[in-house]
Amino acid sequence: MVCLFCLRAFAADQDTSTLRVAVLSVDTEQISAYSEWAVKFESAHPEISLTINYYSDKAYKTKLNTWLEDGTYDLVYWQSGERLASLVDKQLIVPISGILDPQILRNNIPDSVLQQVTYKNQVYALPFAQYTWGFYYNKRLFERHSLSPPRTWQELLEVANTLQQKGVSPFIQANIEGWPILAWLDYLSFKVGGVDLRNKLLKNNLNTMEEAKLLEEFRLFIDKDYFLSPESPLIWQQTISLVGREQAAMTLMGQFAESILSHRMSDRIGFFNFPEINGSTLAMTPLEVFLVPESGSNVAATKLFLEYLLTPKHQTELSLSLGWLPVNLQQINSADVNYRQQTAIDYLNKTTDRIQYFDRESTEEIAKNFSNSLIQMLETKTTAPLANVLNGQTVNAELIAENPMLKPIIRLAAIHGHKGTYLASSMLRDVYKSIGFDLAITRFVDTQDAMQSYEQGIDGDLLRAKIFENETDQLLRIPEPLFTAKMYLLTRGDTCDNPALIRQRRLKVGVSSDALVYRQWANDLGITLQRYKTLNDLWDAYERKEILHVLGAWSDVPQTKRNTPTFCKSVQMEAPLFHYVHKRHSNLVRSLNNALKEYKSSEAYTDTLQRYGVSQ
Repeated sequence: MVCLFCLRAFAADQDTSTLRVAVLSVDTEQISAYSEWAVKFESAHPEISLTINYYSDKAYKTKLNTWLEDGTYDLVYWQSGERLASLVDKQLIVPISGILDPQILRNNIPDSVLQQVTYKNQVYALPFAQYTWGFYYNKRLFERHSLSPPRTWQELLEVANTLQQKGVSPFIQANIEGWPILAWLDYLSFKVGGVDLRNKLLKNNLNTMEEAKLLEEFRLFIDKDYFLSPESPLIWQQTISLVGREQAAMTLMGQFAESILSHRMSDRIGFFNFPEINGSTLAMTPLEVFLVPESGSNVAATKLFLEYLLTPKHQTELSLSLGWLPVNLQQINSADVNYRQQTAIDYLNKTTDRIQYFDRESTEEIAKNFSNSLIQMLETKTTAPLANVLNGQTVNAELIAENPMLKPIIRLAAIHGHKGTYLASSMLRDVYKSIGFDLAITRFVDTQDAMQSYEQGIDGDLLRAKIFENETDQLLRIPEPLFTAKMYLLTRGDTCDNPALIRQRRLKVGVSSDALVYRQWANDLGITLQRYKTLNDLWDAYERKEILHVLGAWSDVPQTKRNTPTFCKSVQMEAPLFHYVHKRHSNLVRSLNNALKEYKSSEAYTDTLQRYGVSQ
């Protein structure tokens, strides 16, 4: 073994002229940063020619194991956590503590950081950068609505609620690559049960009560429809752009985003850390590292590279130019960072609970399954996909790898309380797409709130009965109806009560919204309505026998076997439902009408109606 090492070292000394390095780069700005840093390294070590090859996320992860096996590169960029541990277990990388003096490592890297790359008392990677996750937000939107960056969880919810009432989508989240959305899983699991529960979730090992609590946290955001969901899937760079353009107020994102923020965009964008929860704070700080492949041969040049990168000045130059932070925060000169980064630094200096990113600490299978479920959750507006994964099921999702072109976005108002509005949004996404637009929906609790949003930038109303025209003169109706909906009076038991009997007994009828057709029906018959905030609240009250009657569309009735209520149903009205656009979009009325007619002649229209239990 000694002879083999000597031969290997001798061969390396004979060829130290070229050092081959592979890195994962997220954009051209990072490529430029690496290239400029490489020039400085070569100036310090003219005997070495540094060759850096750049790869996209997908290509890099696909090829990494092959590179480690065949010695394509002398050094490779990678990430800490389970992703690093798996390579150690496979014995594909060598400990850098066998290349560098361990004392030099300890002198330049905090012990808390070294521990994250140490296995069996050996340091297997050189940490050179870190970044934190938090919320990038539009400063102008916050200022316009007199909002400040929230410091606590309750303040975050209050900010989100205020924004939505003003017609602004509180959040937008990247959903193409899959991994960005997992940050919500990290933070909300911490909120439910701290780092211990979050670490249990990495193995999908929660008990029933913990699962229920986690689902409830997500349900809060889903039921209130806090997320903007355009038709085209989004990469994380686009979410930052859409926040800058005021299409949404906030996105949960890592500070790697600093590398793409132009000076003009930078002025519009602020950053705040994840809010305090019951006095506790959590920092998600993924570590960026370099590995030495077991198959590498250029040991001498590799050692010079690692020593150069370990120097505080050189490490800080590289990490900051990439939009990240060095692993030793004491190395940073405040003049070299912007206020967003300084906000993160101040937070990290006082926060003891730190974690890596979810998909870096979990297995690839578990992380992918969770990310697929969260993407479907935003698409379907239900927590069912996440619940399925927590129960051990596999959720598949087609993630689009292409970079879609951004289209202009039409933002529509809708009111909570009806699944039929999701039918309408499904239809209208296709209709708007056919004329070159993406669609985003902002949902409001009350009709009055929705109507006020027309003066604050909302482009129209998703779905209304014709009576709605008596309430506002700001909108134009698309002549072709989307579909005709039957409204049912549902009576507990086998016998349908007629409205006269309900009025005579002074019973209340439960509804899940303040829809105008409901109010008109009740006023005409002298019946009192009992309004519930959500459909779930309505049917929970029905199951508890707080109400004996429900007024609603068939699509609003729970269809799962466990929750399907029993009742007698009688049709009270049939109402054609229409789409409305703001008068400033009068030029779209004809094209939308024609596109809607064409869509209604397709099989997709019939299939969508059947899926939502609507018959024409």
